[in-house]
Amino acid sequence: MKNNYINIKGKRPFSYLLACLLVVGLLGVSCSSDDDLEDIEEETARQDAEISFDPEYFGQSFSTAPDSTHQFTVNINKGQKVATGFSVYEKIISEGVVVQERTELPEYRRDLSGEESETIQFEYHVAEDRQDKDKITLDFVLEQEEDEVSEAMVLEVEKEVPEEDPIQEINDIIYYTQLALGGQDNAETGSFFNIEEATNYTLPEASSNQESIDLAMLVGASTGINFLAPASSGFQYFGSEISDAVYDGWDIKNEGEFVNIGNLEDAEATFEGLEYAADIISAYEQAQANVTNIPGYVENENGPGDRVRRVNVGDIIFFKTEGGAIAVLKITSILPDTAGMVEFEMKTAADPDAEPVDPGEDEDEDNEEGELAHFSDIEVGGQDNTSVGSYFNISNQTVYTLDDATAVQAEINFIMLLGASTGVNFLAPASSGLQYFGSDIETAVYEGWETKNDGQFVNIGNADTAALFDGLSSEEELNEAYQSALAEVEQMDGYVENENGPGDRIRQVKQDDVIFFEAEDGTLIVFKVNQLATETSGSVIFEMKTAN
Repeated sequence: MKNNYINIKGKRPFSYLLACLLVVGLLGVSCSSDDDLEDIEEETARQDAEISFDPEYFGQSFSTAPDSTHQFTVNINKGQKVATGFSVYEKIISEGVVVQERTELPEYRRDLSGEESETIQFEYHVAEDRQDKDKITLDFVLEQEEDEVSEAMVLEVEKEVPEEDPIQEINDIIYYTQLALGGQDNAETGSFFNIEEATNYTLPEASSNQESIDLAMLVGASTGINFLAPASSGFQYFGSEISDAVYDGWDIKNEGEFVNIGNLEDAEATFEGLEYAADIISAYEQAQANVTNIPGYVENENGPGDRVRRVNVGDIIFFKTEGGAIAVLKITSILPDTAGMVEFEMKTAADPDAEPVDPGEDEDEDNEEGELAHFSDIEVGGQDNTSVGSYFNISNQTVYTLDDATAVQAEINFIMLLGASTGVNFLAPASSGLQYFGSDIETAVYEGWETKNDGQFVNIGNADTAALFDGLSSEEELNEAYQSALAEVEQMDGYVENENGPGDRIRQVKQDDVIFFEAEDGTLIVFKVNQLATETSGSVIFEMKTAN
């Protein structure tokens, strides 16, 4: 503020002095301090309107669910600027992307009355198709004479996850998803298990029901998590109480055999693919025959035997009881203490005495005309691809790395490899061509594999063949097309024997080529190449048709 100073020392007429005094008086009235001016401004400021909610938590972020309705009260204090209108805007974000920009919801717009305050009963419905983690922002706006005020509310969608049924029936098997066995010092959960009942027993209970006990889980100081059949001599090594009660004391000690195929990706795929009792029997026989070939195999950890040690989370363990029933366990969590616990899932036949259902029976009923299954996006990697394997199984459409494939040699139908001069190659495991793709593959597969499935490729090229591929819809049509390809491939334009076949290896595969392959077991497929790899770390993507 500018200060005015008046000099009254000089000789001046009285009238002049009087005039000056009047000026000073006037200035004294108007020259207040800065704080006084602020007080005056606050007294004359016009208050904005205000929005509040009842219940109050609606004024904050909160969780909601699809197809839910929320009711609450919007309280409006109109303030001195006089709120004249009320409106609501909605904005939706899904998976981090704005799927609806800020948009007015016209059904909520209204003009406000002349009252100083108003309440609005508000109801908002969350759409049924809203997805988990969607964010809905509701913006409540009051329009005033001069500007507007708003309050925002954020609703975060949380989809309720349906509780998984702990006992599921799948065809002729039962899938248990929430089983547990306690360590030998666990006072609540028993260490002994009956497969048919999927029930655990404490030591006293098991001793009273010896004939019912198929296996036990015990924790060793150096051997970690152990699974044992009652007949195992290993029971003498877990303290005197168990040794005296079981090893020395039981009259009935059921035999049993474990095979632990570990926790690699293909082991998980094996467990997930078990849908029939026949699948379980077949997978057990494969595991029993090939377990010694899995990476890191240790006999007393992987079996076959009446005891397996150092069981880990994710391990897939087959167990065959003395009575011949087969169960497959998937270890889901471990608390490695004698008072701890092992949680697991289990698949086993619903009726161990029943004749297993042929997995193809239901398919035949549903597919009497032999319709083809179509797999639209299968990727196989080159030999230096670290994320996608080169080794392919037709029945489960699974690719394996070299190490994984070596553990399941009998499962491998064909291989995709890249050569410096031969481009994209497809080979059956029995092909002698596997000696020409570096020492790793030559040593592991060509020289090392004991099971090398044979097979035959016929590449009919990419000239007007896409229509043939697209038109194949039945097993009969596929067989006829394959027989025609066998008979006519040598007459096709540009035919080259080692590129087009028939043979256990084809080279220089090109984009859009249509290729037939007959596996050693008679399985017949046709596939069309949709993406080519240009280097050993790349991938080939193809779509495939085969009989269901």
